[in-house]
Amino acid sequence: TSTVVFQIANDGSSPIAKILYDDGAGSSGPFSSGHIVNPQRRTISLDGSSSTDDQTQQLVYLWALSGVAGPTLSSTDTATTTLTVPSGTVGTVVVSLTVTDEQNLSDTSILNFAYTSSGDPPSAEITSYPDSVTVGEEFEVQGEGTSNGGSGDLAYIWEARCCGAEAWSPMFEDGTRARMTPPNLDAGTAEGDLEVRLTVKEGGLASDPDTKVLHLGPSEKYFAQLAVGTFGQPGQRFETSIVLINDQDVPAEGQLTFFTEGEDGVEEEWPVTVVDRSGNPLTDGQFDLPNLGAAEYLVTGEEVLKSGWMKLSSNVKLDGHLFYRVVEKNQTTGAEQVMFEVPILPVYGKTLRTSLSPGTNQDLALALVNAGDSPLVIKMMADDATGAATQKTITLEPHQRVAKFLYEFSGPQLPWVGYTGGTLTLQVQGDGKFAATILKTRDGFPLSILPLAAK
Repeated sequence: TSTVVFQIANDGSSPIAKILYDDGAGSSGPFSSGHIVNPQRRTISLDGSSSTDDQTQQLVYLWALSGVAGPTLSSTDTATTTLTVPSGTVGTVVVSLTVTDEQNLSDTSILNFAYTSSGDPPSAEITSYPDSVTVGEEFEVQGEGTSNGGSGDLAYIWEARCCGAEAWSPMFEDGTRARMTPPNLDAGTAEGDLEVRLTVKEGGLASDPDTKVLHLGPSEKYFAQLAVGTFGQPGQRFETSIVLINDQDVPAEGQLTFFTEGEDGVEEEWPVTVVDRSGNPLTDGQFDLPNLGAAEYLVTGEEVLKSGWMKLSSNVKLDGHLFYRVVEKNQTTGAEQVMFEVPILPVYGKTLRTSLSPGTNQDLALALVNAGDSPLVIKMMADDATGAATQKTITLEPHQRVAKFLYEFSGPQLPWVGYTGGTLTLQVQGDGKFAATILKTRDGFPLSILPLAAK
């Protein structure tokens, strides 16, 4: 009797074991074998589901530990598991994954997690942040880290993401502080959420991230001085031209809202007429601009000359400026002609400066807008050639607009009698910004605008 032994050849190659891990800094890998990891935390997610087999057969997973004593796995026979390393562990934790296919062919991959510090991961806390931020306006956040038995040499990692995005982007950071300018909102999107997170690293360990969600609102720009209406000779009218410029790669959608001072100085909406250059009215002040586009709108009214201010809201930050225009209509032919234009360039900041000429400066008109949600206290200061300076305090309530001649603002508290000329400074006390325009006038009629330095 003879025996013949037949060896059946495997019709496919062996599987390949691959390990993907996440120690809190995002997924890394998958790695096939021999990778040395300097982990950030002591709880690490392990995933072997990226292991491959040419025959797409079902794989059996087996996880194992070696190296320093104490670490544990949440599971040893599933595609995913969690590695937990006890506090104070120093040394290398060796994690192995063996995958076996239906033909009993197998492969093993090994990752080495090296812990060099006996301390626990540090902690992170974002201690100061705004509840709401605005498209195109830079903001700042602050945080702190706490060592838990390590070296005390802490590194701060600031990141942000907007509006449901998956990826985090680095912020401009300087240790415990970070800042960024929020991105544009998509056209048709009125608001969104901006997430900011802080991770603190110490040696080879990293904290759990502290994350804050900030409300992201549209860009808002305030124009301190508008004027429309009839005046002077028959057929003459005053109107304001608004030029808006979108230098972003995102189409802009927004709204123009107009306000004036009503009875008892209370702000109220101003029912002006707004048309584009073709004469088409803007419904409820709503407009749209293509990306990298610009447009001009005219604000008119039939009442006697009246002034007010405008709020511009948009999903992107727009540039813009105003012109005062005097238009005269020929009473015989009906033809209209622009008699002159005066550019109005409102400036926005915490501190504004301009030059004042000698005398009483009776022909200067000043318009101020508080663009924020909190009261503003503004110190007005005027110095002269001798170096002497006097001052007055102006308080603006949230979203309040005030327009007066300069001497009406200051009263007798600034040295207008015998004034030799110098510098006018407006400065916010505390937080906040304001918009301002200073006009040269004659008999209350605008002639030009004074340049302002703002910061």
